Amino acid sequence: MERRGRLKHETPDRIAAALGRLVEDFFHPPALGRARPPEELARDLILDVPAQGMDFAAIEQAVAAYLDAGFRAQHPRFMNSLSSRSHEIGLLGDVLGAVVNTTMATYESSPAGTLVERALIAKLGRCMGYARCDGLLTSGGSMSNLLAMLCARHRAAPDAKRRGLSDGPRLVLFTSDQAHYSIASAAQALGLGEDGVIAVATDALGRMQPERLEEAIAAVLARGEKPFLVVGTAGTTVLGAFDPLAELAAIAHRHGCWFHVDACFGGAAALCVEGKTMLAGIEHADSISWDQHKLMGVPLSCSALLTPHADLLGSAVVAGDGSYLFHNDGSGLDAGLKSLQCGRRIDAWKAWLLWLYLGDAGYEARTRRLFDLAREVGEAVQRDPRLELVFPVQSFCVNFRAVPPPGEDAAAFTLRLRERLMSSGIACLNYAMTKGTLHFRWAITNPDLTPGDVESLLADVVAEAAVR
Repeated sequence: MERRGRLKHETPDRIAAALGRLVEDFFHPPALGRARPPEELARDLILDVPAQGMDFAAIEQAVAAYLDAGFRAQHPRFMNSLSSRSHEIGLLGDVLGAVVNTTMATYESSPAGTLVERALIAKLGRCMGYARCDGLLTSGGSMSNLLAMLCARHRAAPDAKRRGLSDGPRLVLFTSDQAHYSIASAAQALGLGEDGVIAVATDALGRMQPERLEEAIAAVLARGEKPFLVVGTAGTTVLGAFDPLAELAAIAHRHGCWFHVDACFGGAAALCVEGKTMLAGIEHADSISWDQHKLMGVPLSCSALLTPHADLLGSAVVAGDGSYLFHNDGSGLDAGLKSLQCGRRIDAWKAWLLWLYLGDAGYEARTRRLFDLAREVGEAVQRDPRLELVFPVQSFCVNFRAVPPPGEDAAAFTLRLRERLMSSGIACLNYAMTKGTLHFRWAITNPDLTPGDVESLLADVVAEAAVR
């Protein structure tokens, strides 16, 4: 029999050393980075695979080129998304999951990961007021929302799991006109169609109006269709608005609807006293989605779906014969029996290790700091007559713009200013069109921002806006 040589590998100490250099460099970045056109970026990246492979030194160079290719989320001027600087302890947990490299589908393959995830889900549920909590971690908030909507569909039309949605009245769901786009995407994935999603009007601050929800449900009932789900939002993507959850829960349950709360962004408000008041009524939700990779400093991605309805998630999801894989009959330990994913990373480690490190007190201080920072940024904008606070600060988002020159279109001016800020490496700043106004959105997700960081960034925005 032909003897084959060992496949190409690197020693663990060399990998560890390279990882240490990478982490040291990335957590102490000299610059934010800048927006680069794809044709320029392609010249610096290695985008062709060599026939004979590359040595480790060349691999390190490829990694360095990749890190220099875009913006560094750890930098204080990265304000583009709802997640930014991840915590070093979370990174340790992320690496641990990669090193262990087993799936969360079964207890056999990941016994410690299974127990840690169950403990994390229970802890998150208690934060939301659930006495008992089922659930699991998912690949992100969109998947968490999809699973919640699948549970709602299963309760409203249990035969749909076997027969599809061919029978009975059309199922219709209701959500805010400021809701995340994943709600509509999940609706079409579940066979409901985008037309099965009713966008309920919000008030001036972007909060769903209960009276408009009542009207929308009445209109659907009058058409002979079946309301089955109301989706509230705790922390909208742009305005950071919190819907009146207690009122929405009462309306949903009065009409026999499942009540889901998309708290992917704002769920961390539950970690401090101030935020808990904003989440009043969330304990009445039939399900909650909550991203730990947003305000909690956990590396992407780590999202939880929570529900007080024991075993409903499993009955909604499981189909087909998986007996070749799942052998812990009746124990409830095989998390793959309530997930749309079979292969699933051990994301619980990074969230759990970071919580152990910070403790409840540390997370309360972190969350309160983010609330305070958002207020401070909003106040700094209001102090400068060359800037405009477009919407009041409600939680963790500051929506503002530079005042355009007289006679100049404000939206076009804002877009040009953003392009200069991004291409010059001054700031990585997002924008949105909300209620007819185009503006910058600064998501306050980095608790290490200082007053100096805020003042210098706004000063640079003002200075760049003055350039002709």
